[in-house]
Amino acid sequence: MSGMMMGRGGEERDMAMFVNTAGGRASSLEVQNHKRVCARGFGNAEKRPAVRAVHRDRAQFGSSTRRVACHQNRSLDMLGEGVKTAVLLSGGGRSLENLIVRIEQKTLTNVEIACVIASKPSAGGIERARARSIPTHVIRPRDFEGEDTVQRFSAAINDVLDRHAVELVVLAGWMHFYLIPTRFEHRVINIHPSLLPSFCGKGYYGEKVHKAVLDFGAKVTGCTVHFADNQYDHGAIIVQRPVMVEDDDTVDTLAARVFEEEKNALAQAVQLYVDKKLVLEGRRVKFAQEAAL
Repeated sequence: MSGMMMGRGGEERDMAMFVNTAGGRASSLEVQNHKRVCARGFGNAEKRPAVRAVHRDRAQFGSSTRRVACHQNRSLDMLGEGVKTAVLLSGGGRSLENLIVRIEQKTLTNVEIACVIASKPSAGGIERARARSIPTHVIRPRDFEGEDTVQRFSAAINDVLDRHAVELVVLAGWMHFYLIPTRFEHRVINIHPSLLPSFCGKGYYGEKVHKAVLDFGAKVTGCTVHFADNQYDHGAIIVQRPVMVEDDDTVDTLAARVFEEEKNALAQAVQLYVDKKLVLEGRRVKFAQEAAL
């Protein structure tokens, strides 16, 4: 996250930039949300302990250790107040549905799905979100073809995230490269249907992963939830769950069993994040016993 200091004048300039990037259409609620996030420390290095993606605590953990924390405790009712989370998807939205159901059942707590971003209007996840009155946005990569495609595509995503005052981003079946800005470092998590670092990288997604597992003759596969960075399937690993490969497995049967583990792993990783129980030491993510900073 940026280390830039921001006083009252800086906050006013930030608000002007926010309204401008929203095309002058920012609602009063969006402006208030943005003010709330800024007040909680996104632009002020002196006020960051309440809201930070990564917190350095040298006295307790040493200079190479970072504590991941991003919120203040608030009450949650159904899909109401909680850590504002955006879900990015390209398909049917099964992982989104998994998170929604767990929030509704209160087995995933202090999480609010603030918005859903889809990479195509036909993505089934859009209807799942709209059925719960979750704001949806379609941002198509093909609308940004030409020079600086990735940068402009990612900037459009960031604009939506800022308008909804998003604190955590979940890539759930997201099929496109998203260039993560510094302010979202260690605030974006991805679910991948294999045990990283195996069967991963550009072109490895969905059924292609499971076919590669079977073609290689692997005996164990699984899923991984990790912090996303600006390389494919590269960021620090948060949660992994193994799945044994059976002799009679097909792509479909293997994918079904892996997805059952994906549902648990993703919910676990999100809960650990919002509970401030993730400690980052180099590339190793450890679970903190005490959440307080």
